[in-house]
Amino acid sequence: MSPRLLPALGLAALTFASGLPAWAGALEDLAADLGAASGEARLRAAYATCLLHGGGAQGATPAFAAAGWQVWEDADGGFAEFGVEGEDHYGMAWLDGGFCMVATGENGTGSARAEELLREVLARTGAPFELRKTAEQCRTLVIGEIEAEITGDGNDPACQADDSSAIRFYWPARAGGE
Repeated sequence: MSPRLLPALGLAALTFASGLPAWAGALEDLAADLGAASGEARLRAAYATCLLHGGGAQGATPAFAAAGWQVWEDADGGFAEFGVEGEDHYGMAWLDGGFCMVATGENGTGSARAEELLREVLARTGAPFELRKTAEQCRTLVIGEIEAEITGDGNDPACQADDSSAIRFYWPARAGGE
């Protein structure tokens, strides 16, 4: 490839070569607010962080820790939980990647606000997605190979919850136990 073409190709060439989609650069911009933002801006940054890092070998946990979120790791269980003091935003990720969740007690799934915030992230990045429903009828945004399921919080999440919402990001190669 001609060296003169590299600047013209820019981020698209780099993201294609690294296996990340072309819209990953915009996710980095949004994720940069993870430590500084609050409220809904922090939720958007957390969604971007999960999308950007959740499928990697170490998962998203190091990115949340670097942004100042408190992290509690359960190495035996293979997951970490994280949260921000003073805010009702929290999450969980597998330590080896493949799953990342961001939840809040500030709005329930019935308000549809969590989905709206995720759609704002996707609109800012230009990431294509389609809406599907799981077998349990939970709304899911499919973003390439990533499934972003919208549920309530908890170990046995419901598709509808009045007091919480969670976006659960799954990468199929990892989530299937491979």
